[in-house]
Amino acid sequence: MKDMSKILVVDDEEALREIIVDAIEPLGAKVYQASGGLEAIKIVHSNPVDLVISDIRMPLGSGVNLLKDIVALTVGRPKVILISGFADIEIADIYSLGADAFLSKPFNLDHLLMAVQRTFLTLEKKFSVPMDQLLISQEITAQSTEQVKWARGGFTLYSSRKVKSGMTVNFTVNDVKGQGIVRWNTDDAVAVEVIYVEQKSMEVFNKLTQGERFKTTFLYK
Repeated sequence: MKDMSKILVVDDEEALREIIVDAIEPLGAKVYQASGGLEAIKIVHSNPVDLVISDIRMPLGSGVNLLKDIVALTVGRPKVILISGFADIEIADIYSLGADAFLSKPFNLDHLLMAVQRTFLTLEKKFSVPMDQLLISQEITAQSTEQVKWARGGFTLYSSRKVKSGMTVNFTVNDVKGQGIVRWNTDDAVAVEVIYVEQKSMEVFNKLTQGERFKTTFLYK
């Protein structure tokens, strides 16, 4: 992360905004605040920023609409991290709209800081650093009957397996081996943000995740 990067924090809850600001200011960033998407896009237009961290559900302009407005920018487009306490939008859809990372509430501040720092990495470096195996909570190996949706930064696995949001996992999905963090789960789906990909899996991973839209595939055709 470069010195004095400009970061905009968007949330209608002032207390949560302050928590996020207090966490990221020590990174050396100049931090701006907005209470909704409508205010935020005005700031982006008038004072270009490097990164936007935004809640999704807000009465004064949603985070999804803010993301769409940002993606439409032809110059000065910042990176975007979206946050939500609801599983009403799939992580694959969030990434396919153009988000760079996603966190579910309640989130771990260490995970937020890691997501912030990762947005400033090149693609080659972003997925090249493994997590400590002592931090891994569970193994996920996709079965032949399970469907998966890939997006730029992660995947949704349609499965009834029991995992909790925030868990760190080793995964093997579509011949891609790596590590990730469970961002949300429902009774029939698990959404994982990819943190690390083994070098031998990188070519397949890039093909699955770097398209304009996420791809839907069935495992082991």
